[in-house]
This record gives sequence, C-alpha cells and structure tokens, in this order.
Amino acid sequence: MTPEQIQQSIEGLLSVQRELQGSQLRFEAELGDLKEAQKQTLVAMDALLEHGKATDRRIEQLVGYSINRERDSLDIQQDILDLRHRVVALERKLSDS
Repeated sequence: MTPEQIQQSIEGLLSVQRELQGSQLRFEAELGDLKEAQKQTLVAMDALLEHGKATDRRIEQLVGYSINRERDSLDIQQDILDLRHRVVALERKLSDS
C-alpha cells in the first residue's frame, strides 16, 4: 500500500467516524427532545386527570342537589295532601254541625 492509499484509507475512516459521531449527537438531541415531550405530555395528562376528578365531584354535587330537591318536592306534595285532608275533614265537621 502506498502512502497515498494509506492516507486515503485513514481519511475515509475518519470521515466514517465523523459521520457516526454526528449521527450519535443528532440521536442524543432527538432523544432529549422526546424526553421533554414525554414530560410535557405527562404534565398535560395529570392536568386532565385533575380536571376530570373535579368534574366528577361537581357531577356528584349536582346529583346530590337534584336528589335533595326531588325529596323537598315530594315533602311539599305530601304537605299539600295533608292540608287537603284537613280541609276536607274540617268541611265535613262544619257541614255536620
């Protein structure tokens, strides 16, 4: 092998090594970007989970309010029926007298 061929072989090897190092640096940069994107995704998922929990709590409150309102409505209806019975009873007493 002539000195020129050796020099060309060394230059070729160095070129391949530079390409590999450049490729490795790009890979590491992209990996860092992916890790950052993953962190942001996890933060967003945590925020969505908290929002979902808050929504669930609000729905439970609204269901509770609805049940209480329905119960109050039934109580009022029962009170009205009781009053009607009393009025009828009073009217009977008055008409019998």
